[in-house]
Amino acid sequence: MVELIPTRRVVVEWTVLGTVLTLVASFIFSGVYAAGTGQTDVGFQISDFESALVEVTGVIVLIVAVLGLHETVHAGVIRHFGGDVSIGVGIAQFVLPYAYVTTTQRLKRNQFIVVALAPLVVITVLGVPLMIMLDAAILILPLALNVGGAIGDLWMAGILLRYPTHVVVEDSVTGVTIYGRPDDELAATSESGLLRRAIIGTAGGFGLLLLVGLSAPILVGALGVDAVTIGLPGSPWSIYTFEGSAGEFDMNLNYVGLVGASVLIGCLFSIGAHFLRG
Repeated sequence: MVELIPTRRVVVEWTVLGTVLTLVASFIFSGVYAAGTGQTDVGFQISDFESALVEVTGVIVLIVAVLGLHETVHAGVIRHFGGDVSIGVGIAQFVLPYAYVTTTQRLKRNQFIVVALAPLVVITVLGVPLMIMLDAAILILPLALNVGGAIGDLWMAGILLRYPTHVVVEDSVTGVTIYGRPDDELAATSESGLLRRAIIGTAGGFGLLLLVGLSAPILVGALGVDAVTIGLPGSPWSIYTFEGSAGEFDMNLNYVGLVGASVLIGCLFSIGAHFLRG
């Protein structure tokens, strides 16, 4: 039996990584929106106080709705597996406010992972096409917050994937208890590894993208092309734009896209290393 209760350090990591994931998801969804609708302006047009109030209220309502849908999906999947459901709110280690859905029924490892990841997958898969079909840039932030808010679910799923499939998991408001066989080898957990690897990966991604930017003029000249864009043109994910003609060369750098892409590389590196580590 192993009891996993997030410590204060882990909760601080969740807060940092959740914020980073929200920013990265915002960049990604902005790029998808631009590619899907052909619109490069994903901001709000605010001309007076009343319109600002309407826009802000609309975003808040959508965020609350997505939060409610997130917990509803958790509850629906738990009921699908035959469990009872309790819903509430709390503050993890007096740091991170959260809503929760829990059950008294023990679930198999894979069932618990499905419960944990279902809201992230379902809301993203349904919400992104809806955002494009309705031409609703206002959905970008709520969808991004759903991704960032799933950091605890992703953390738990990553830990459980390192346990044998036969273990069962008992949920509680503050953590989980994992039950296995006496001869099971228990997986060690790292409280600071995710954040450390994310920072290292982000720094490495930033350096790699800068190297690409420095090398691109040589490659563009060697290939004999007039213009090259690295990233998604006309979106927050447009990182570099190179244009050359008659011996002249211009380069435009989008710092927002550069930072966003670096953070994305860092997160992917951290998550990949977490899952692949033996």
